[in-house]
Amino acid sequence: MLQALRNLILAVREPDPGVTLVQIDKWTLAEELWSFGEDSLYRTALRMDDEEMIRVWVLAGRLSFHGKARSSGEAAALAAVEVIEGRRRQLTNTRRRRQAERPDFHRTPEERYAEIERVEESESFPQMWR
Repeated sequence: MLQALRNLILAVREPDPGVTLVQIDKWTLAEELWSFGEDSLYRTALRMDDEEMIRVWVLAGRLSFHGKARSSGEAAALAAVEVIEGRRRQLTNTRRRRQAERPDFHRTPEERYAEIERVEESESFPQMWR
């Protein structure tokens, strides 16, 4: 009887969602931070190492998966604030600034994708996610 109950619980339990990543390059992350008014932090994103970026990807994935952010950009910005400051808090602005005023880091889409790929191929990226 007990085994049958365990089997029933396992059968109706939600499947493990695994890991959700919000992959973002450091320049786009800096732009998102700036867009949400994080003037004191956005340049810090440009100096983040691979491990910090992966932490941002994982945390942003959780925030996005659980509906704690309205977009992947907002999730990434929230995650970056937590990784950089070591604590979770709301973003300075709830709405984005005008894109026309955003800093330009002079990176092509190809350079941005290459940076994500480089992090994915680094030793910091968990083998089980490859």
